[in-house]
Amino acid sequence: MLGQFGSLFGAVNALFAGLAFAGVVTTLLLQMKEIDATRKEVSITAELLHKQTAILVSQARFLELQEGVQYRQLQTLGNQLRAEILQFMWQAEKSKLEGIEDPNQEKVIRHNMKLYEDKLNSIFSSPFG
Repeated sequence: MLGQFGSLFGAVNALFAGLAFAGVVTTLLLQMKEIDATRKEVSITAELLHKQTAILVSQARFLELQEGVQYRQLQTLGNQLRAEILQFMWQAEKSKLEGIEDPNQEKVIRHNMKLYEDKLNSIFSSPFG
């Protein structure tokens, strides 16, 4: 009698087994969709990283060019300063030889050196030179 009673649930057991199998198949399909979505996201991320790397490389090149420009500006400014100082020294020596001394000459030299110093400071403090 108990055997017959258990046999009544055989159909229910088959139904639950079928539902469990359907659940496993559904889970597999959902996981496949998630894996495809993850692959697409990884592909997009890799592409963005590639573009970002290209941007960083171009920024590095720009900074190298900018440093070169600043170096040339400093060279030019240094040459101007040397020429100015030599010119004032030559004028001072010439004035001494001629017996004419200019009391303001030292002030002019200090003023010009201050101008060059300010220019140097502006080059180093400005992000674009």
